[in-house]
Amino acid sequence: MTLEEARQLMWSANTHDKPFIEYAKISQEPNGDYALVVEPVEGGQQVYRDARDAEKALLAFRKRKIKENERYFTLGKDDIPVECDRETHDADWPNREKTKRKIACSPEIEATIVFTGWARMIGMDGDVRLWNVSFTNPFYH
Repeated sequence: MTLEEARQLMWSANTHDKPFIEYAKISQEPNGDYALVVEPVEGGQQVYRDARDAEKALLAFRKRKIKENERYFTLGKDDIPVECDRETHDADWPNREKTKRKIACSPEIEATIVFTGWARMIGMDGDVRLWNVSFTNPFYH
């Protein structure tokens, strides 16, 4: 792999994969090529000498770790989120649509708030984000 490829992969891993990767660094091989050395939070050090292999491995690792951290919720009594499995979450879709609220923030801006019930990633503080907010201009819809 070239130095530029290794730098891009290292930056991506150290920036986007920080919750899963302790570090990624560049190593120069005896033949002058470069390798990406990755130390996952869980597991042993991995060395990638091919940029495509490194990119595929990082993507697969990212997907696996995200899937492991997915959490699902429904709204229970008094609209309090209750953790559930994915099947219950999926079956609860009509109820989530009922949570949709539109709020006029100004004459030009409208906020839409809806309970998603899906936490793809848990925040670094351990909190889950279960609501989605979007802002639109109602005159353009």
